[in-house]
Amino acid sequence: MTLKIGFIGLGDIGRPMARRLCNAGFQVFSCANRSREAIEALKEDGLKECANPRDVAEKADILFTIVVDDKQTDTVLLGESGALAGLKAGATLVVMSTVSPGYCIDLAQKAAAQGVTVLDCPVSGGSMGAENGTLALMVGGDPDAVERCRSALEILGSIKHCGSIGMGQVVKLANNAVLFATISIVGEAVSMARSYRMETEKLMEMMNAASGQSFVTGNWDYVTENWAHIRDLGRKDVGLCIDAAKANSLELPLVQARFNRDWSPVPGEPETG
Repeated sequence: MTLKIGFIGLGDIGRPMARRLCNAGFQVFSCANRSREAIEALKEDGLKECANPRDVAEKADILFTIVVDDKQTDTVLLGESGALAGLKAGATLVVMSTVSPGYCIDLAQKAAAQGVTVLDCPVSGGSMGAENGTLALMVGGDPDAVERCRSALEILGSIKHCGSIGMGQVVKLANNAVLFATISIVGEAVSMARSYRMETEKLMEMMNAASGQSFVTGNWDYVTENWAHIRDLGRKDVGLCIDAAKANSLELPLVQARFNRDWSPVPGEPETG
């Protein structure tokens, strides 16, 4: 039996993910939100449009959601015409947004009351990974539920089971704290090198052949060209990491320092004002 997939959140990452599922032969259902552009384009790939999130959920064996944050996830799942009420017993809800671990634990308890299993599955790899099916899928939750979703998840990327519900978010927040701190450090290194008239392209070439190599140095052009978009998500995720640490009475001074810095300038460019 072909799994029926509900997919809510057709943004820069969600749209190519939904397309991959359509092209892999799954029946995929979604609904329009702020814009009709994505859903109209995906209809050409076989996506079926529904009226609202609850309508999507009623048709789904697996429901993927990938919106911006806890608040938007709440609206999609628990708001007027929310999806959670439409999921049937035995369905699986996969939360792919980056949200707090505690949010996922609470959501799983609510869903369990109607026989629905929740997996938290934030992703890493950006729109490039979504288009190529090479995302890192950091999954928290019941291993049997992961297996039920495996055929769909494998279309999207590499499955990394992190432990119980919420642990996917723990890994993602730790990852993004390192990512955005690294962006700041590389940006400062770029500024220093430019002060000596070193070309950034040459600097990255040399760093990628040396011990300073990282995902950031390997994708520096992508980081700087897309900074206006990724900085807002980054600030949210770094803040969530700090909050998650505080929930366990921990302080993260280096991560906090990154959070407190100005997020406006493109990394490596001089700050203005």
